[in-house]
Amino acid sequence: MARVIGEASVRLTVEGSRLGASIKKAFQTAAKEASAGGGLLPDLDREADDSTKKVESRFSGLFGRLTSLGQGFASKLGSLLQGGAGIALLGAKAGVALAGVSALTNGVFQLIGVVQNAAGAAALLPAAFAAFLAVSATIKLATQGIGDSFKALASGDAQKFAESLKDLSPNARAFVKSVAAIKPSFDQLQLATQDALFRNLGLTVRDLGAKYMPVLKQGFTGIAGELNTAAVGVGRFFQSSQTVSDVGTIFQNVRRTVAALAPSITSVLSVLTDVGTVGSQFLPGLANGFSSVTDKFAQFISNARQTGALGDFIQTGIDTLKQLGQVEIPQEAFLAVLKVGKK
Repeated sequence: MARVIGEASVRLTVEGSRLGASIKKAFQTAAKEASAGGGLLPDLDREADDSTKKVESRFSGLFGRLTSLGQGFASKLGSLLQGGAGIALLGAKAGVALAGVSALTNGVFQLIGVVQNAAGAAALLPAAFAAFLAVSATIKLATQGIGDSFKALASGDAQKFAESLKDLSPNARAFVKSVAAIKPSFDQLQLATQDALFRNLGLTVRDLGAKYMPVLKQGFTGIAGELNTAAVGVGRFFQSSQTVSDVGTIFQNVRRTVAALAPSITSVLSVLTDVGTVGSQFLPGLANGFSSVTDKFAQFISNARQTGALGDFIQTGIDTLKQLGQVEIPQEAFLAVLKVGKK
């Protein structure tokens, strides 16, 4: 059973970093009070000093760890906030880019839809080509012989001109005679135009020649001299014994290469012959299949013509072509995507 040998009150006042000193002071006060009461605790002061040092060391280590943890947490929090700001900025840029891409996509889809609907206008190409051929053939047929009459008229040979008119129709003959009637006036117009175009150019060319001919002569002869020097050097190079020997070596190697490849030519020809022979067996089947496809396509076009679907298809294509000018792809969409891509 424990026996109480004395009592002492210990008062602790914790003040942050002064915790160790406060603990020591409290134990020293208690020791003094105990000594004054009968000397029951003679070694309390020494023990209190040792205990205070241990507690102070432990609390200092604890506060140091807490401080390090607090600083690390603050640093991580700052990095996190900075990263969050970067993510937010990137998100804003991505939002702008997505908005631009969305607008661009809408414009592209609209353009694709218009082009798809305009495909019917391609059916006009055969008809347009046939019309062009018909017009060209008509003009060529109608102007047959008129070119000869104009050549005779330009040469001034009246007899030849009169003979050329015999092969023309009455209306064509009247047309050529009308042109011949205005030829004197046309000649005067041509001479007046030439005179206006070349006025004073003779003197200008003469003055230019007087000033630039010496310069051109010196320049051209100088260039020609340098070219001659280069040509002479090339000739000397090919005349050297080393070059002659090298060229001979090249031809010998080429001859050996051809000799080595000669047997393979027969093998290649054999391969081509075998492939061609076997492949030609499939040509009749392919031709029959192609004929079947074209027959079905011709039947389809014929039915579409009879039902009016072909005309509607072409008309839809023509109407859709008019909408191409209404397709708008906003410029802001391209600029937004390009800006984000650069950043």
